[in-house]
Amino acid sequence: MLQIIPENIFDSFQTIASELDADIQVLSEFSTILTLQNKSTEGEIRLLQIFSGVYAILFDLSVKEKITFTLKTTDSAVISCLYHRSGKVSHKSDFNIEYNKIEILQNIIIANNTEQNDHLIFEGDRLVQLNMIIMVEDLLVNTEDKEIDIFKSSIYKLFTELHQRQSYRYFGQIRAQVLEQLEFLIENRGTDTLSLMMNKAATLMLLARQFFFQEQFANNSDITIPLKRTEIEKIAALKEYIVAHLGHQITINKLIEISGLNSKKIRSGFRYLFNSTPQDYTTKLRIKKAVELLDTTDKNISEISYEIGFSNRSYFSSLFQKYIGMLPKQYRSSDKIKNSLYQLSYKSVAKPGITQADIDDILNSSYRNNGDRIVTGCLIYDFKEFFQILEGKKEDVLFIYQKIKEDSRHLDIKVLQQDLTEERYFTNFSMANLNAVGNTKIEQLLTIYKYHSNDINRTSKKNTSDFWVAIKKLLLTI
Repeated sequence: MLQIIPENIFDSFQTIASELDADIQVLSEFSTILTLQNKSTEGEIRLLQIFSGVYAILFDLSVKEKITFTLKTTDSAVISCLYHRSGKVSHKSDFNIEYNKIEILQNIIIANNTEQNDHLIFEGDRLVQLNMIIMVEDLLVNTEDKEIDIFKSSIYKLFTELHQRQSYRYFGQIRAQVLEQLEFLIENRGTDTLSLMMNKAATLMLLARQFFFQEQFANNSDITIPLKRTEIEKIAALKEYIVAHLGHQITINKLIEISGLNSKKIRSGFRYLFNSTPQDYTTKLRIKKAVELLDTTDKNISEISYEIGFSNRSYFSSLFQKYIGMLPKQYRSSDKIKNSLYQLSYKSVAKPGITQADIDDILNSSYRNNGDRIVTGCLIYDFKEFFQILEGKKEDVLFIYQKIKEDSRHLDIKVLQQDLTEERYFTNFSMANLNAVGNTKIEQLLTIYKYHSNDINRTSKKNTSDFWVAIKKLLLTI
């Protein structure tokens, strides 16, 4: 049983890591990350202490088989705020026979001062993204952390109501502001101090919004929801469609065709969830994607413009300047991009009949070229395919990658992921290398990663990062 024990939450994470065979990364006494990469579950569970007695847990898991997490009853009263972003999740307590489905885009308060445990069930074959903020009364009462002072009255008001009722459940809808904070937490995977501080701030914003909505609920003045729950789910699905089709023409008629909703419902839904019109929301996503492509590729401005759905480069440039404050060309030539650390991962098919001598020659070239340009990385091979990561300044990494593309021993080469990063995985290796043949652990990691890399739509930054982190850990044990 996977138990989350609020009064000893970091210790319970150690136990969960062991039961799930997860890698555990203790960033500090206030932050821990579990990384799962097996055939039943992949992804991360991140734990962050906001202050003593208040903890945030972010589940970002690709679940193949049903998995249950139990919020274990302790001697202290506990209140948990849940924000559900995606996946199929249900809840039940020990005293309930039936499971209650937690709807997508729904936020919930579970308050418990009884002996019953609460259970969260993640169904299989789903990407589950859910944030949980846990507040433990006894730890809060004893904390000397001054940061909590501004929240004390709201928190204690919830606990006072809990003591009067023993337990209660609040089911609400995520507003646009809450959704924005939640998506920031999902996307911000940095492990440096600044990233953790930003995640803490976003969590506090979520908590503040929750108190506001709970107050509205208590006063029977909750904001009127303009759509039915099923309609809101359709709006959320439209958002995912837009993200996946930025290079296509996206019209209101197309959104009507996909969702079955009329234009009034669609506009109302976008205003409610994203505080924007469909057109403005699409434009913001396109500009965000343009920034990513300028950061991580050497594509020219016209190519980027067409890739994100703009047929007119001048119009794209004017919109980019409106949102970012400078033209795309100016942004790309800024010091931020020139001096940033850059990572590129690719896969290629090995030339038929390739030998160990060929591999040795490839590695010798890597040592020479990478050392000259302070590029680090790792090469995995099994005499059928190559998987490699390069890391360094962008212009240096792209120079090395161009050399690799010109090498006839690499066929059908494909970039899997490229992005700016804050740290190198292979700092001490101009080119670490591992032969996967006969190495069971590497073969297992490659099997999972190949599944993702065979479909570029499944190859995410997270999957790539998880793979190379696992390889680095394995390399250090050899």
